[in-house]
Amino acid sequence: MDFRTHRPQRGFGRSERSLAKLAEDLTRFLTKTQRSLTYDTLHLSGRQRETLASLVVEFAEDLSHDIGIWRSLEAYNRDFFGTPLPCILPPEETMDAEPINPERMQFLLWILYAELQPGLILAPNHQDLERLALWMAEFLSARLAHLRYDSGVKTFLTTPNHYGWDVKRKLVWMGQHSYLFRLSCAHYVRDHGGTADIPTLDDFLCQETTHWSGLGVIDILAATLDITDDQRRDLRSWYERHMAYFRVVSLREPFMDVINLLNEQPYTIHVGEIGDTFRVDDVVFGGLVPWEGVWYWSGVQQRYEHVTDEAIQQIKRDFPLQASQVVYRYCPQLAEKARDIVRKHYQQFLDYYGTELVIYPNGKAMVEDVHKFHQYQFDTAPNTTTNLHSSCRCRAIRRLRWETSAAWLRWCQEVTRARAAWASKARVGRTARKRPCPCGTVHPGAFFFT
Repeated sequence: MDFRTHRPQRGFGRSERSLAKLAEDLTRFLTKTQRSLTYDTLHLSGRQRETLASLVVEFAEDLSHDIGIWRSLEAYNRDFFGTPLPCILPPEETMDAEPINPERMQFLLWILYAELQPGLILAPNHQDLERLALWMAEFLSARLAHLRYDSGVKTFLTTPNHYGWDVKRKLVWMGQHSYLFRLSCAHYVRDHGGTADIPTLDDFLCQETTHWSGLGVIDILAATLDITDDQRRDLRSWYERHMAYFRVVSLREPFMDVINLLNEQPYTIHVGEIGDTFRVDDVVFGGLVPWEGVWYWSGVQQRYEHVTDEAIQQIKRDFPLQASQVVYRYCPQLAEKARDIVRKHYQQFLDYYGTELVIYPNGKAMVEDVHKFHQYQFDTAPNTTTNLHSSCRCRAIRRLRWETSAAWLRWCQEVTRARAAWASKARVGRTARKRPCPCGTVHPGAFFFT
């Protein structure tokens, strides 16, 4: 058991060594109590017991020193569900006054077992889970009552937050090493290439939700740190990094000024020591997050030299199509246009079905009916092509057809795969086929989603 690996400074002071000893004792306690459980549902391997013991000891450290990680989780749960411990504690009930109590332990174990054994479906009120939570809460409460130590985690999280990288350092630690998120992070890394490199970690930190009531690392850190409301608002906006291509317009250490090629807006970035990393007129692809009135790079940046005007124009054309949801974050006009399309689709759905919820007896019936709905969308769309030249009219029709189906594309891909499988055809996975334009002509490159 390498307990010190996950400490903020990759180690701990003399007074914290007792935590590692406590984790070892708790591992032995789990080995004994595991034999007393009625079922083998909660039985863990030796390595898993060591991992669970370390996580639970750090949870106890959080509560005994009021670090704020668990307190932040409970605060969100109260706002969302009306109870600090959903599925464990009914809204009208109160929990034991002790910081480390059976109710909190039960909720913690319920989530951690889902992380330790991803295929396990565990009821929150499983009788062995309740018993194990009670035994572990009593064990830790008794041991911590006579234990005195300084918390390195609390010291680390209460350091100043003057610069964006001060906060980012805490965000990385909380996502990769804290008891609340490190199992989730390990699973995410495993599912995305197996290497905990900067892009993978940055994606987990800034966009992934977890078993902890659907919250992400940014949510918990924003509620844990002692920061102002404006700083908290900045931190929560890191979920929507401004990923874009930026042209460098000036360098004035420790700042650099860039222009977003997609929305043509200026950004002032605090980079510290610049050196020869960036040069004026370079184009840089990367993500930016705000802190205290300036921007900071988040993740990895890619620098391009001698970018031509033609290449910039191609970026402006292609990137909004390739990553529209990202571009919507900083291009409000495009975002509003997308919302208008969604509102139009919603109204068309209500007009056609008469209700927000449609239930089908099977998938095949759903596919057939949705195909009819798409045809209805096209047939009822305003005719704006009457006076156009024939070739232009076909392009306008293709554009209209795309607008009425683009919002459904990803979902339709799955539907089309299912339909092809049911038909036992070899073309499983295709999402489009060439077919005549409504004018009767087959145009090169004209595909309609069906």
